[in-house]
Amino acid sequence: MLPNYLDLSVGGTLAVGGVGGATHRHGLVTDTVLELDVVTGDGEVTTCSPTRNAGLFDQVRAGLGQFGIATRAVLSLVEAPERARRYTLRYPDLAALAADQELLLHSGRAGHLQGSVLPTDAGWRYQLELAVFDADEDGAAVLRDLEDHRADAQIEDVSYREHLEAFDRFTELLRSTGEWSVPHPWLLTFLPGSVAVPAAQGILDDLTPGDLGDHGAVLFHPVSTRAFATPLAQIPDEAVVYPFNLIRFASHPGSAAAMVRQNHEVHDRVRTAGGTLYPASAIGPVPA
Repeated sequence: MLPNYLDLSVGGTLAVGGVGGATHRHGLVTDTVLELDVVTGDGEVTTCSPTRNAGLFDQVRAGLGQFGIATRAVLSLVEAPERARRYTLRYPDLAALAADQELLLHSGRAGHLQGSVLPTDAGWRYQLELAVFDADEDGAAVLRDLEDHRADAQIEDVSYREHLEAFDRFTELLRSTGEWSVPHPWLLTFLPGSVAVPAAQGILDDLTPGDLGDHGAVLFHPVSTRAFATPLAQIPDEAVVYPFNLIRFASHPGSAAAMVRQNHEVHDRVRTAGGTLYPASAIGPVPA
């Protein structure tokens, strides 16, 4: 299981959890850890695992560095596929996007599953990105029973490396425009699956595309918590939860403070809906 942003360090990822397009199948990155070497507060280097110093093992994973610093990690790996077939599908609204995502989640068809809400001049565009690996079939089985705007579907076959580097290409675009160097006050949360659509829709109704800055997006996709086994990860207690993430950039002068204030407002609404905060978020003191 790899996170979307591959420039993160392994240790930093394990300090928060690690979420990506395969979380729906494999859990968080912290759920794939087999063993850690940790420097504890007294300066000792301790090896821990599920069967050795298990308490420390559970405190360090997603522990935000409060209980020790991981200096070595052993992760469970699988053989990487050679190819990825990527599907980009369009939907009329958030409910339709969520319905097809949950169908794919429970059928196990998708190796990568990630929905997004993208700003356009006409409002929001609802989009699903899914991928299957080393696929031989023509795609009919993968797309069976989906209710997308099929005429707008985009399908591409790429190498697995190209698939993994999709987010890197996005950051390269932002670096070329200078936007990567401006504040990007992202807000990353989880919503309970039982209320995810109405809670997210209510927040979207009060956002405008301008609230995300240039090239911003909202990520919204279901993951099964069956594979989650990181005690300190703050996840709603339901079988399915939705990452609901505001990926945004302070593209215009003075917009960063307003975005952070809005993050607090959105976070309050997520908490009211029973959701939780993923700690890699711009949610510090409210700007004056």
